Order: sequence, then C-alpha cells, then structure tokens
Amino acid sequence: MPGSKPRFLRINLSTGETKTESVDEQITREFIGGRGYGISYLYRELAPNVEPYSEHNKLILLNGVLAGTPAQAVSRWMVFTKSPLTGGLARSVAGADFGAWLKFAGYDFIIIEGKSEQPVYIHLTPDDCQIHDASPIWGTDTAVAQEWLTKRHGKDTRAACIGPAGERLVRYAAIVSARRTAGRCGTGAVMGSKKLKALAITTKHNLQLHDLETLKALPRIRLR
Repeated sequence: MPGSKPRFLRINLSTGETKTESVDEQITREFIGGRGYGISYLYRELAPNVEPYSEHNKLILLNGVLAGTPAQAVSRWMVFTKSPLTGGLARSVAGADFGAWLKFAGYDFIIIEGKSEQPVYIHLTPDDCQIHDASPIWGTDTAVAQEWLTKRHGKDTRAACIGPAGERLVRYAAIVSARRTAGRCGTGAVMGSKKLKALAITTKHNLQLHDLETLKALPRIRLR
C-alpha cells in the first residue's frame, strides 16, 4: 500500500493465480524503478529463445517512482516484453493517467504471465485483483472497451487495453489507455496472444508522500 516499500503484482493467466510480491531491495537500489525494474525482471525471468507469442513470454506494465505525485510529466507508464516485431527487447512508453492509477492501487509494476484459453480482462483495486470474462468486449475497439469498463466498474476506473489488431496478433499492435498508446514493438500483440483484452484499475487518489512540501519546492530550486 502507499507508504510501504516497493511491491508488484504477479498474475498468471494460465492458472488464474495472483500474488503480491516485494521488490528485491538490491534491485531497488541498483535500478530505482520504471524502466530499470522492467529490464531487470525481464532479463532475470525470461528464458533464452522464448517465442514472443508463447505462454512463457511475460508482459510487464510499470510506472516510475514519481508517478501520481504533483511532479510534472512523470506519470507515464511503460510496457516491457519480448517483441514479436523484432524478436528482441520491447520497451514501449505511453501517457494518460494509467501509470498514476497503478501507483494509487499500491503497485510499482505488474507481471503478466501464462495464457488464458478464453478472452479475459483483469480488474484491479487496492484490495483485490480479479480475472473476468471479456467476451462482451472482445472484438471491440479500444474506445468502446474503455467505455464499457468504466460503466461496469465506475468513473474512478482507468484501463489499458487492446483493439482488434492486438486480438489478431498484428505484430505492431499497440496497447491503449485513454487516447494514448504504448505503440512500439508490438506489445499489444503479446497482450492479445495471452487472450487479455484489458487491465482495468479502480481506485481513488490515495498516494502518501513523506515530504510533500520539499517535493513541490524541488522544481523551483532547479529553475533558479
């Protein structure tokens, strides 16, 4: 939860298991967060020669250490996986406020592994994580899917989802939140290969900062 040491959520779509884990302290010291966590965990957990559309490939959605804070332009989020477009490392970055919502839910990143047999979406709150049937929105574009998720789970919901291109494993498909895209390297195709339509987060703004006034003062100090 907010104020605790960094943690992440591991979701296995093959088994339906979800588990909260703490980030290794050495990784936190060496890589800080965001893209550092992404490359570290992908390198440690992905076996050589894994096929991008295999259930053994992993999809990691991350935010940065300042996501959700009053600091400007730091609430972007990113996706790490093995790219179906290049066969190498995929790092794709997007805007909107999905990264802040991930931090408000109490997580620094999410690792999605395995593969569902049927279309599903993940619904995350600060207290729970559930995997739901996504058949009502499978085949829809990202705007329709996000509207459906907001109606079902409330106005405090933000989602990252794929459209028909991701579902059909188009190798350059994007993951979309609001009108922003993680559009590089085919991350949406990996999400589609796992039969995952969306990751929806419902939460309130609940980030607790150790010293808010100092954080607010730092940009002014740099401008002098």
